[in-house]
Amino acid sequence: MTNAIRIACAFLLVSPKLAGAETPRNDVGQNCELQMESDDDPIPFQSRGGFLIVVDGKLGPLSGLKFALDTGTTHSVLDVKLADKLSLSHRSATVLNFDRRLKVGSSNVPELQIGALRVRNLRVIVAALGDSPKFADGIDGVIGLDVIHLCRSVRIDFNEKRLVCRSGHTVDMAQPDKSQAVGVRLDVQGQKLLLILDTGVNDIVLFKDRIQKKVPRLKLGKRDAGREGWLVGEFALLQGIRVGLEESQAYVFLIQKAPQSLPADIDGFLGVRALNFPSVELNFETPGVSFIGTKTATLALNGAKTLSDMKIPNEPKSSKQEKKLR
Repeated sequence: MTNAIRIACAFLLVSPKLAGAETPRNDVGQNCELQMESDDDPIPFQSRGGFLIVVDGKLGPLSGLKFALDTGTTHSVLDVKLADKLSLSHRSATVLNFDRRLKVGSSNVPELQIGALRVRNLRVIVAALGDSPKFADGIDGVIGLDVIHLCRSVRIDFNEKRLVCRSGHTVDMAQPDKSQAVGVRLDVQGQKLLLILDTGVNDIVLFKDRIQKKVPRLKLGKRDAGREGWLVGEFALLQGIRVGLEESQAYVFLIQKAPQSLPADIDGFLGVRALNFPSVELNFETPGVSFIGTKTATLALNGAKTLSDMKIPNEPKSSKQEKKLR
């Protein structure tokens, strides 16, 4: 059996995916500003591995940069080489990624632009994205949910390979944990699973220990041992997935134990391409996610908090307190 699940391994290895909610006040995203020149101006993207969304962007004076769009990453990430090229000072930080503590850095980006979307005063994680070559080849940064959630809605058209972002959404930046993760309740074989919606995953990832307790009657096809990055698990076919009136199937990657950093009600991740809809729209005002094909089905988005395992320092009082990460 070929590995149908494909995970953006570079980001699982180095990004703060579901890293933790409680960051100091006046820190990540607190004074972040979003501006859009045109709401309906589509942003073209490349599709890597059939699911990973990569867009051209601009950071300060540098253009032609490549950014991956990842709703499963809580805070946006900048490659350390690019940060050094821009002479951005970074301070040490710790993130929890699938129960592995990683030492990274944090910095402040004056302005980041993707198409008509401009984000100012954005705090980012600084990490070595090039350490894992599978999907990180040529990736300069990751646009996480902290930026995506600033939009009113984001529509992803995989056939046309373009994004349409609408501005005007009001976010309470005094409570950054509200945008740490978004979940959907998926009807599978008449049972409900709560999954994190993730553009960095091709199909579905489930935590074996949680589904055994929560949905012990869930039926899976033949299982084959497999590995994604350092994650060891099993691949299987899951049938009886119902979205709207249609029923479908998808491959899943089963991980033995869920990370302790996730709330107990989270059962895994749902890749936006898992159900093979050509278009997906996230609406943060409704809130809901629409899977658009010959028919459209909408599922409610559930805000999902994460544990406070991310520690990022406040702005230093003087330049002497800033440390350069090498």
